[in-house]
Amino acid sequence: YRVLRWRIAILLIISTVIAVLDGLGLSLFIPLFELTESKSVSGDGMGKLDFIVDFFSWIHVDITIASLLIFLFLLFASKGVAKFFEKSYAVGLRVNFMKKLRIGLVNGLANVSYPGFLTLDAGRLQNVIVAEIGKAVGAFSSYFTVLQQVVLLIGYLALAFLANWEFAILITVAGALTNFIYRIINKKVEKASLSQSLVGHGLQSKVIQSVLHFKYLKATG
Repeated sequence: YRVLRWRIAILLIISTVIAVLDGLGLSLFIPLFELTESKSVSGDGMGKLDFIVDFFSWIHVDITIASLLIFLFLLFASKGVAKFFEKSYAVGLRVNFMKKLRIGLVNGLANVSYPGFLTLDAGRLQNVIVAEIGKAVGAFSSYFTVLQQVVLLIGYLALAFLANWEFAILITVAGALTNFIYRIINKKVEKASLSQSLVGHGLQSKVIQSVLHFKYLKATG
């Protein structure tokens, strides 16, 4: 948030719009299946999602397979446009995020005192500015993917509770139980990531030393 600030909110708003459009589009399949099976739509089996049927009555459109398919097309086409804009905006955010982090690190390096610089490992510096920034951007992408999926999940759960709250509770409990498994996996991934960073520091240090002292190494075999 310190780097991107209000841009985060814009991305989440777009994700919310996508979740609403996707949820409404999926909800339209309920009357579509009902219409295919019984040739009529009552809305009784939709729970509180019967507002979809009421919407068609409000705009004075008969509920037919054709009208449902047209609305489905419009909803998913709108979702596609929103998704394209979301992806484009997210790419811009990633680039902006990486740019600000690298500029901040380089500017910070310029402010380091000379005695302090002598105590720094050049390999670690290069690894942080080049490789670790790439990992940070990857983490940024994963973080926002999680936020977007949370928005989608909330939308789907809201629709599920409106349609059938008993089944929705069952799914929620099952999902909560699987979360404990992922927490164990995440802890192992965190430890492995820290180890990978330390190995990267050492690798970059050896590469820089080999390049800087190539003449000496070559001359001495």
